[in-house]
Amino acid sequence: MKTQHKLLTVKEVVQILVDKEVISEKVAEVLLIPRYW
Repeated sequence: MKTQHKLLTVKEVVQILVDKEVISEKVAEVLLIPRYW
């Protein structure tokens, strides 16, 4: 897997984690709530 040099947005990172089943979709929803950033 090649290293990506472009910066990922929070949303993209969260989506990747969900895809890899690192986190659940419920956790992802919480992470994407703006007040946490």
